[in-house]
Amino acid sequence: MLANFRSQARVIDLLGREQIADSPTAIGELLKNSLDAAASQAWVDYDEEQALLTIRDNGIGMRTEDVTNKWLVLATDSSHRPEAENQAWFQFASSQQREWLKLPRYGEKGIGRLSVALLGRCSLLWTVWGGENNRTGTLCLVHWNLFRHPRKLFEELPILVQAFHAPPSWSEIKSIVREFAASTEINSLLDDDSWSKEWREELAFDLESVSRIKKSEEEQLSWAPGTSFYILGLTEHIPELFDKANRDLPPEEELSSDYLKSLHALDTFWDPFHDEHEGRDFSISASKDGKKLYRENRFWEPGDFSQCDHHIRIEVSADGFAEGVFKNYEKQPVSYQKQLKNLPKYSTSPGPFLVEIGYVQGTRSNSPLPDDIYTEMSRRLEHAAGFSVYSNHVRIQPYGSIDSDFVGFEYRRLKNAGRYYFSSRRMFGGVFLPSMKDPKLREKAGREGFIKNGPSRGLKFWLEDLFIDLADTHFGSKAERPDKEESKQRKKNKKQAEERLKLQKKQFLSQVNKAQKSFEPFEKTVSRQIANIKQLIGSEINAEPGTYLKSLEEEVGNLKELQKELSASPAEPPAGVVLTDSETDRVDSYTSKRSSLRNSLAKRISLYALKLEEASKRHRSRQEHLRWLQEKFDLVETTYSLKVAELVEPLKAQQQTFKAKVDALAANNIQSLQEIFNNQIGDLTPKHVADDLTEKSSKKLERALQIVEEHYQEVTKKHITEIAEEIQHLLEGSSSIVLVQEYAAEINRLKDREAFLIEMAQLGLITEAASHEHEHHVDVVRTKIAQLRKSLSGSESDHLTQLEASFDIIDSRIRMFDPLIRRKGVLTPELSGEIIVTFLKQHFGSYVDKKVIKIEDSFRTASLFSVRIPVILGAIHNLVHNGLYWSGKGQHGDPPVIRLSVNEKGLIISDNGPGIAPVDQERVFDPGFSRRPYGRGFGLYIAKEALKAINYDLFYLSEPEDQILEGANFLIIKTEDE
Repeated sequence: MLANFRSQARVIDLLGREQIADSPTAIGELLKNSLDAAASQAWVDYDEEQALLTIRDNGIGMRTEDVTNKWLVLATDSSHRPEAENQAWFQFASSQQREWLKLPRYGEKGIGRLSVALLGRCSLLWTVWGGENNRTGTLCLVHWNLFRHPRKLFEELPILVQAFHAPPSWSEIKSIVREFAASTEINSLLDDDSWSKEWREELAFDLESVSRIKKSEEEQLSWAPGTSFYILGLTEHIPELFDKANRDLPPEEELSSDYLKSLHALDTFWDPFHDEHEGRDFSISASKDGKKLYRENRFWEPGDFSQCDHHIRIEVSADGFAEGVFKNYEKQPVSYQKQLKNLPKYSTSPGPFLVEIGYVQGTRSNSPLPDDIYTEMSRRLEHAAGFSVYSNHVRIQPYGSIDSDFVGFEYRRLKNAGRYYFSSRRMFGGVFLPSMKDPKLREKAGREGFIKNGPSRGLKFWLEDLFIDLADTHFGSKAERPDKEESKQRKKNKKQAEERLKLQKKQFLSQVNKAQKSFEPFEKTVSRQIANIKQLIGSEINAEPGTYLKSLEEEVGNLKELQKELSASPAEPPAGVVLTDSETDRVDSYTSKRSSLRNSLAKRISLYALKLEEASKRHRSRQEHLRWLQEKFDLVETTYSLKVAELVEPLKAQQQTFKAKVDALAANNIQSLQEIFNNQIGDLTPKHVADDLTEKSSKKLERALQIVEEHYQEVTKKHITEIAEEIQHLLEGSSSIVLVQEYAAEINRLKDREAFLIEMAQLGLITEAASHEHEHHVDVVRTKIAQLRKSLSGSESDHLTQLEASFDIIDSRIRMFDPLIRRKGVLTPELSGEIIVTFLKQHFGSYVDKKVIKIEDSFRTASLFSVRIPVILGAIHNLVHNGLYWSGKGQHGDPPVIRLSVNEKGLIISDNGPGIAPVDQERVFDPGFSRRPYGRGFGLYIAKEALKAINYDLFYLSEPEDQILEGANFLIIKTEDE
């Protein structure tokens, strides 16, 4: 008795839906079929609203018999067609397509067509074949739920196939499908309760869905040669593939190529890293709802290799000899050669292959790439990094995905990231296998990698050996790289600099502490000296001219010596020194006192120098006086020239030492270059090179010279040039130390600003709550007053009016200090100086009466226009309040004075205090900056910002002006008049 194997339809479901790895693999299998049909273009579109996936190509298509006898038959392969049949199939192909059809086939096992089952339940195949006047179109409808029937055989399942000799309309197609859905075969299956009710309902729904495809009823299907798939009942793989990777993007960037998961899957299917593909052209156009997913060019391009930290290109021969180059960004290429290790047992050669990758450093500080390039490449690597495998120009799944680590990059990095260096998450490119008629490496049936055989083991072994050697010899921590020595030296220099700054900081704070303790006795000495000078000036005026002139000159000279003594005390921290908060407070208090003493002393010296000159004029002849003045003019040339010469003397003493160090620097670098050369050539001599007919010695010599030149260009030249430039910049005053000093100061300013903003945020929360409460109670009081007024009369009504007026004053005062109310306040067209004077009398009445606050007539008659009154009054209040503290400070008995005046620039508030030191004038409006002991440093910052909001501005006047005093002077000006 003879029997035959029979297969149930369920085997197709197992082979198709469950053996194909994922949706990119499934789409890739259909695209391989397009390549085997000599297509040059494929289109993939996902219509989200209709849940419809369309995949089509411009290949030579299929005949009706090809659909029924080959596409619907498992395990058929066009490479096994008889030659005569092949000639008949591509008789209408172009000459270019005929050349492509001679190349090795991409589909091998004949089950790639089943991958469509992973994409959706219902597939409408439309294929057109033939010449211009001799064309056949074939429609095939397959519902993959049919292959889940528990008992049906292949031949028992109803498959719709129909041929056309003219392009049908969508109306005809939908009619044909409706007839098919109403057929006896389909109805009997729908009534068959021996298989899942869910699957039967999906079958009915999907057949009906074909009729609901949104196409014009008269629109015809394409009549151009090629094959199209219309897939319905999509599985969850498709929406996920076309979903946004970043859901926070705005709608206009929804289809940005950098953020779609499908882009990498589709754009890297056909090798994007090389322009030449053995004369084979193929491209994929992907879209969602008709909008292209791609940017103007491909996701990866050949030019991207030049936008990396490292570009490695190495060819490996069939016997394992690796030869190529690697290039660091914008540097000269470095040659590489190595005989890879002998293959272990059960591993064989995979044949020749090319390795080409681009690599970007994971840490920004380690990369020489420009910021824009580094950011762009890193952003793309987040979505499309990986070490891919391309065979015959087509990417083999799943190699190249982030999760694939078949070369073991990430595994080795877990053991020692420094030594093994390479990470697949920071690279793109991969392995490129040539087109071979009999490839040794074979894909699995499920198309998710290579079958594990000798060649696949050999490929993995050689790749691991290659990248370990690259890391050990050139890139990783084990490699003897010039940059490692540079890094060590940088660390050493950094440590030395940190130790030096630590010592400088300690010395500076010690000097500050010592100087601060000396201020009180110093002030007493200055006071005695000033008293002596005042007495001598008075005596000189009342006596015979010249009687006390010499003594007066000596005392003024002594005062100048005290000024030098004060100037010698520490001022700002040394360049690069960063202080803690407590240290900053202590230094600020000290600096404030020092600045006050210096400014006060400088003014006194200027005053007494003028008095001394007046006395000199009265006593000396004109000639003697001119000679006396000439001595002053010659002061810089005589006195300061000696002082500067004294300062540079230690530098001159170092000239010989410096020259010796420069000579040693040159000698050490020459020696390093010679050692590198000697290490590379070994025992090689000119005679060996001349006698060696194999040219190996010549190559070794050239290689050694190339390495020496590279070291000179990248290490020696760079190092010495940087030293020379830094010395030159140091002499020109543009050294990097200037930036270090600025950065240190900026850090302190930012720390102050951060503390200020935190405090302001807390204050803002409290103020906002208080403002709401204030507004509520104001409304309550005003409502009750209005109600009382209706019931009161006579004296009681007058009392209520007085009460209301008093309440209005209280309310206005509170509102003046509420930033929320000030900001929302109404603009007043004009604010007169008299109103400001009235305000000042209310707040500083005793000082106005005692003439401490002097108000000029020009101020009283002035007007400010378009203002918010609380803002102006609040700013002036702050300036006057500060002036009261500083006026008279350090003036040794001079009474404090604040003057409010107006000149052609604007409104000026000045005092006779010590003023603001030049070093502080740029910082005076910074939040948190204050020289006042326990000062918060908020007032001037808030005043300036509040004035800006109403188109006014606040300036500090560093130069003397008319009608102002000599201390701190502030100008309020309308911005448009500035």
